[in-house]
Amino acid sequence: MKISPSEFYNFISSIGIDFFTGVPDSLLKEFCLCIDDVAPSNSHIITANEGNAIALAIGYNNVFRAKTKDEIKNSITELLNCIGPDLLGIKIKPGSRVDLGRPTNSPIENKILFSKFIQ
Repeated sequence: MKISPSEFYNFISSIGIDFFTGVPDSLLKEFCLCIDDVAPSNSHIITANEGNAIALAIGYNNVFRAKTKDEIKNSITELLNCIGPDLLGIKIKPGSRVDLGRPTNSPIENKILFSKFIQ
């Protein structure tokens, strides 16, 4: 049995879900159009990718991604000028740390190692 987009919207609204974010999806086209039609414009935001949507949904104002040391430094510089909360995602090259996996360092130790890395 297929549920109509408006029925689904009404149901999730009735249980308190009132904010929608994500990237357009052809499988959800009818539901996205329904949200456009009935939800207040400030309650649904289209994002560039899923990572931004998740960060926005959990309350981050800005999201930065970095892969290289220079990108990390540039992102940190930008973060210092932003009104938070902010999120910095760093993509780690597979095999770049042999001890990567279950955390064995304390948060303070990670901070010290990370600070040394970006210097």
